[in-house]
Amino acid sequence: MRDLALFYEQVSLSSYTRARVKTGVKVFFNYLAARDLTLDDAKYLSQEDFRLFYNMTEPARRQDVRLALISLSEWLKESWHLPMVFYPEHRKSHKQAKIPALSHEEMEIMNRASQCTSLRNRAVFLTLRDTGMRADELLNMQIQDFQGAKVIIRNNMGERELEITEETEQAVRAYIKTMKIVQPEAPLWAGRQGEAITGLWLGKIINHLSEDLERSVSISDFRHTLVNHMVEKNVAMVEIARILGFTSEKALFSNLRLCGAKSS
Repeated sequence: MRDLALFYEQVSLSSYTRARVKTGVKVFFNYLAARDLTLDDAKYLSQEDFRLFYNMTEPARRQDVRLALISLSEWLKESWHLPMVFYPEHRKSHKQAKIPALSHEEMEIMNRASQCTSLRNRAVFLTLRDTGMRADELLNMQIQDFQGAKVIIRNNMGERELEITEETEQAVRAYIKTMKIVQPEAPLWAGRQGEAITGLWLGKIINHLSEDLERSVSISDFRHTLVNHMVEKNVAMVEIARILGFTSEKALFSNLRLCGAKSS
């Protein structure tokens, strides 16, 4: 068992937040014990496991659990498969109208701003722009999923192959050349020591882009913007559903409100 006393000592939190994290840790440990698991087994839990645990948690304790699991995974330097429901941005994005939030002009502003950041952050921005993939799909990408002009996106429903622009391909290649660990199954988006980056890190990138636009931006906005651009180009709904990873047009329309788009 990991030394939780050391965790509470090293984690940088206010006394109020620390108390909430301790409560959340206790709830999570009770959940693990009921399944005959240890903290070391958490990295093997799927997104669905974490989502079920979150839904089973008493509503009054969900914020404590959210803080606890994010803090623990960061401290352990392990890539837990936490769904976006664990991140504050998740709740904000669902309060917004599900329509494309980024204009062509705003995308160009963000594109220019990303040229002044790190090779990795630049590659992430362009990949999100081209594919509209979900946060968990991005975070779970491996080096072998980058195949030149195409990328492989994997999730619980399977995998799909998407094309990317030459600009994005060149940016990802330039970033990969800077990586220390380049085995096929290594994380594509990694830290300085080769460790997989987390949802918190991704949130920081999006926040930087928000500052460039001087307004709030979420990762979902890239997804909605891509949909809008495809609708403008009269891309078939079945193809849009495939690109975004939905199993049908009906599933697509239940998740996104398109601007005037109708399924055929």
